[in-house]
Amino acid sequence: QDMLAFAETRRRLALWAGMGVGKTPVTLSIMNDSMVNRYETHRWLVACPTMVAHDTWPREAAKWRNLQHLAPMMRRIGFADLGLEPGVTVENLQTGDEEDKKYSEITTEDRDEKRFKIRKGALVFRDRAATKKHLMSFPERIHIVAYEALQHVVRGLGSTHHYEGFVPDEVTFLANKMTMTFRAARHLAGTLGVERLIELTGSPMADDYEELFGQLYLIDEGARLGPTLKEWRRRWCMPDKMNAKTGRN
Repeated sequence: QDMLAFAETRRRLALWAGMGVGKTPVTLSIMNDSMVNRYETHRWLVACPTMVAHDTWPREAAKWRNLQHLAPMMRRIGFADLGLEPGVTVENLQTGDEEDKKYSEITTEDRDEKRFKIRKGALVFRDRAATKKHLMSFPERIHIVAYEALQHVVRGLGSTHHYEGFVPDEVTFLANKMTMTFRAARHLAGTLGVERLIELTGSPMADDYEELFGQLYLIDEGARLGPTLKEWRRRWCMPDKMNAKTGRN
């Protein structure tokens, strides 16, 4: 009841509570109220760890009488839905920018070892337009994706405002703001501006306090605690070492 009351007055929120206290059914109740009762949102995306993506959300919906109608409305989006093939990542050594390309798209300029670095292991779309059309054709209104596939779903949809609600389940997976997974989540929360965002975790501080930055940034884009990690450190962290000559960290 406390979590439901907290969510009633907030469009973006974090539910930080221990295991087994009902974060998932509470979130499903919020989603149900938003879609079925208030007509505020039409489609939600849930990002979560792989094992959770496989069965936790439909199983939780089926356990509760008032939520059972949501189970048929869920669809897990896997790599098979994305139309991916092996490719490479081309890194610009001067700017640090990276771009995933097909092998056939590698240019002579990309092969300049002084300016670019080519790394294997990337996944690229065989036909991005076909992938986008496929993702937008699903009739289900709650889409569930594992974190490792989140960036591909977001890239496949591009600038299309397909989801009104976004739920990062176990949001500590987004603690590192330098990863492509975090950038995909930031694109959903910031650039596309989803209507509702609900973060879930039982342990928001995974390793250290700095990992709170990425999680909180998705809620308010740094309004409370700082817009960048550098500003976060300046405001809230005490350096453990100082340069004796300059007095800097």
